[in-house]
Amino acid sequence: MKRYRQKKLLHDPYPTDATYRLLRLLAAMDIFTEVSPVCSAQQTVHCLRDGNQQNVRAMILMHNSPEMSRPWYEQLEQAVRGGDIPFSLTHGQELFTYLDEHADLDSLFSSAMDCVEALAGDSFVTDFD
Repeated sequence: MKRYRQKKLLHDPYPTDATYRLLRLLAAMDIFTEVSPVCSAQQTVHCLRDGNQQNVRAMILMHNSPEMSRPWYEQLEQAVRGGDIPFSLTHGQELFTYLDEHADLDSLFSSAMDCVEALAGDSFVTDFD
């Protein structure tokens, strides 16, 4: 497999596998810095593991969950045209009311917010004071 991967890179210097595309997205969001097309995937995959204090795993899982991604796929145009919130249009209620009734997503949301705090500290909250 390693030989196949090396040979493929000779012909396609920008791999199209899912992990690489995800890491490119995270680099575009300034979560990671891409050093080179392949080194980035190899050097930053630890940020997706639970054992790392500054992992972004929960945030990625939350944003890619059906509950959070469906509103953007199904209701974005209507929300933009009507000034509504895509999540509320899809689920018929606001996010925090929905979280109160869906413990699994609530837990994932809390973990994702812990990721934000681990990465950014609490300055985003204290700036409001």
